[in-house]
Amino acid sequence: MADNDEFLGLARKRFEAAAEDEKDLRAKFVSDLKFASPDGDDQWDPQLKAQREAAGRPAMAFPRCHTFVQQVSNEARQNKPQIKFAPRLDGDKDTAEIYEGLARYIQYASDAQVAYETAVEYSAGGSFGYYRFLTDYCDDESDDLDLKIVPVLDPLQVYGILVPACFNQKPRFAFVVEEIPKEEYKALYPKSQMAGLSWAEAGKQAEGWVGSETVRIAEYWYIKEEKQEGKRRPKTTVKFCKINGLEVLEGSETTWPGSCIPIIPVLGKQMIIEGKPRLFSVVRPQKAAQQLINYSKSRIAETLSTSPISPFMVAEGQISGYEDQWKALWGV
Repeated sequence: MADNDEFLGLARKRFEAAAEDEKDLRAKFVSDLKFASPDGDDQWDPQLKAQREAAGRPAMAFPRCHTFVQQVSNEARQNKPQIKFAPRLDGDKDTAEIYEGLARYIQYASDAQVAYETAVEYSAGGSFGYYRFLTDYCDDESDDLDLKIVPVLDPLQVYGILVPACFNQKPRFAFVVEEIPKEEYKALYPKSQMAGLSWAEAGKQAEGWVGSETVRIAEYWYIKEEKQEGKRRPKTTVKFCKINGLEVLEGSETTWPGSCIPIIPVLGKQMIIEGKPRLFSVVRPQKAAQQLINYSKSRIAETLSTSPISPFMVAEGQISGYEDQWKALWGV
């Protein structure tokens, strides 16, 4: 029990540290995505928009930033990534061709292009995205597993990968979180320790993993290293389990057949400034210009809507001698 408490305590500390390290990057990611959205609903400051709407003034949006994201996405579609194996020796060429064939099959069978394009779009629109490798059953009756390349549809669910990737380092741990309703949690995990506690007690023991309406479930990936006799390099093993902050969920522990955590980041422009990583999307330099367009065109619309329609159609004396024709034309 002590070992389990120590394991979960370390996992909670790692999650808190990752969330804090990525806090600023995530906030800018959300801000950029609001401008990358084609509907433009979130391109105004909420307080300013509410004030204008309360005063009956227009707060219109004329989104353009999504076109820049689409340009990057279209280029990615035209230049599809391919996995290549370069043989070191002439005798390995046949092996490399076999590996390439297997890689192409995995990409085709898992529709990997969707995963790549999703990651690129998030990277262009928000500054980072991910795709990942998972295993899945070959069919409904077999126990055999196939390797799949799958998209990460919500990059904000992933923790622990972003900052190490900015420094070109392999992550030591990662989390893929999901917030599920409390009643659904009890239906999914009725035999878990948390399901047998009151929510107040569960929230106290889980240290923030239980919210007012939801429970946080996380895929916890971590690297375990063991010394090998007669070798300088330790043996690296990738471990996986599901946790709720209080316990490791039953039947979720497994070992990944690889040497690194299978979550691949796709980053925008990277810079390290004063030791802190910065990521930039295609949208970010355009945000101020987009706000100016929204404000100026809303002001034009407001001016036009409040300007009186002039009753004068011609200047005095302009139709002198043609009064009868004018009256016949306009029915006056």
